[in-house]
Amino acid sequence: MLTVARTRQDGFLQSGPFMKALRVLIVEDEAMIALLLGELLFEMGHEVCANETTEAGAIAAAALRQPDLIISDVRLHEGSGLDAVNTIMKSGFVPHVFISGEALAPDRLNPAAGILRKPFDEAQLVKAISRAIDPENVTIGKQHLEKLWRS
Repeated sequence: MLTVARTRQDGFLQSGPFMKALRVLIVEDEAMIALLLGELLFEMGHEVCANETTEAGAIAAAALRQPDLIISDVRLHEGSGLDAVNTIMKSGFVPHVFISGEALAPDRLNPAAGILRKPFDEAQLVKAISRAIDPENVTIGKQHLEKLWRS
């Protein structure tokens, strides 16, 4: 279950005064969570460039849409969000946030990955996005990929 927390009296959510609008790929096979995520992102000023429910769909959408950020459930009915992101990263680093109802093994994740544990609220989503797109964190993510490619 996704908990939605409104942070302003007028009902609008904010991602922070200095966060640029992002093109976001959502990879989520639970329709209600995908819908709520999309609404939250829209209200924060971001654009959902694609909403995919499968590993293969996520890989294809990332190649076609070139998102600025990927928000992906770890477990999908068809494939794995984790494997989808790892495949997408072979074409270059994209900041990403994983969503899971379970604890994630850090050894399978890029150290730059944002992590959201279900249930989460808007403030946690903003924090995870901010961490994922932080320039220092992006540099760490790119360096991690370079090390993997060299080995």
